Amino acid sequence: MAFLNDIEEFRREAGKIFFSYRDIIALCELLFSYRPFWDHTILNAAIVTRNGERVYTDIYSGNWWENVQRKLPKGDVLLAIMLASDQADVSANGREKAWPLYLKLGNTPKAIRNKDKEKASRVLAYFPVIKKSARYGNLEWYRTARKAVFHHCLRIVLGPLANHGNEIKSIFLRGPHNKIYKCVPMLACYTADLPEQRLLSLTMSGNAAMSCPRCFEQTSNFKDLPANTILLRSTKLMKDMFQHALALENNNQQEDAYNMRRTYSMSTVKNAFWEIPGFDIYRSLLVDDLHQLGGVYEHLVNCIEQSIKEKRNGVRLIRRVDERASQLPPYRKLRQFHNGFFLSNLRNVAYAELKDHMAILLVVIHDLVDPQFIISMRYFIDFYFSATSKEHTDASLQIVQDSLEDFQKYSAIFAKYSKCGLAFPKKHMLSKYVGDIRNMGCIDGYSTQQSEHQHKKDAKSPAKRTNKRYSSVKQVSIKCIYMDRLTLNISTTDGRVCTSP
Repeated sequence: MAFLNDIEEFRREAGKIFFSYRDIIALCELLFSYRPFWDHTILNAAIVTRNGERVYTDIYSGNWWENVQRKLPKGDVLLAIMLASDQADVSANGREKAWPLYLKLGNTPKAIRNKDKEKASRVLAYFPVIKKSARYGNLEWYRTARKAVFHHCLRIVLGPLANHGNEIKSIFLRGPHNKIYKCVPMLACYTADLPEQRLLSLTMSGNAAMSCPRCFEQTSNFKDLPANTILLRSTKLMKDMFQHALALENNNQQEDAYNMRRTYSMSTVKNAFWEIPGFDIYRSLLVDDLHQLGGVYEHLVNCIEQSIKEKRNGVRLIRRVDERASQLPPYRKLRQFHNGFFLSNLRNVAYAELKDHMAILLVVIHDLVDPQFIISMRYFIDFYFSATSKEHTDASLQIVQDSLEDFQKYSAIFAKYSKCGLAFPKKHMLSKYVGDIRNMGCIDGYSTQQSEHQHKKDAKSPAKRTNKRYSSVKQVSIKCIYMDRLTLNISTTDGRVCTSP
């Protein structure tokens, strides 16, 4: 009875829920058979070499596609599905939000799919945005209900790809040159920031014992580089653990089930990806340059600022840094920071501005901080720029790994000025860059920069054209689907709009 009361409370608090989605198979076929891509569509994995050395560029050149291709029957084509989602403000006051889910295919080269004008990335759905409740926001049942709604929507979107049993569902699609191909759809990657990665994997936040959405590393060990033998999360393992926790509850061992979920950072909600063979969400969550690398850099710079403020003449030294950053000689791609240099003075720092900030950081602070700060930041900046390269070889990846290890060697000085002692998830993710590049190609092929940029076209710009009389997100959804029908000749039956009673 109490459970039913919670449901009614959630309905009253959440209000009307809007959810719009499209047929994922129809959208995949549209992109797979899109005429401008015919001569560029990738149908098989390729081991790219130069002077006898392997080169990693796009998804098709990585180990993941190669390994999957070996297991497929001859003639079958891997349909590498790439998903991305993120909430975006669509009003000036921040009250209206949209939560689009984008789809593109790894079969389209990244030089094409990363350009807006090529129409290679399309809106698959708009998730319902359930606002945080001032009354129930801190209660576990309300947060669990929000997660359950999100995964229920995912289950609807991915439903056409579900298959009974553990075998991946094969589908026949019209592809390049109007030929029919037997395709095997698999999730190549799901691009999202850290909070959404936790929502997708249904893992708990940083206060849990094992808060990484991809592995079982202890949260307290995030300050160190993990061992190569660390156990990774997988669909099979997480399903077995979920069933074991349910069995404990059925045997009236609620306390043991609760402790198990807290220890291994598990939710009571069933993950929607478990029902789709070939959609291992834990493997598909990849590293990112915009939120993860940028987040680590911001954390380190804040530690440096704190160390300067604690000096005897800290305020004067901060002012000296600001003066240096604003008086740099004019030079190509050399930004001057006139409103303060440290990130505490900057708002909504863009990716390009962050890279310009890195370019002059060591110049303006070199004689004001401990030399160990300079050495450590030098190695981190080397890691940043080398990891985000648009092409890699085994030799360049070794340079990336060496830079990371050197940064780790000297990074202990930051722990004194870090509230978490450098034991935070984004720092932990640094250890996964080399492996992800080997498996899935370079970071620019699956960066969150593309989805953030697409928000302007498919969320923010359409929202400005709404009449503001009812849900602007609903109007945005209808407009985007309508424009796709006009420009890409989509069938009028591929869109669905659902609203809760």
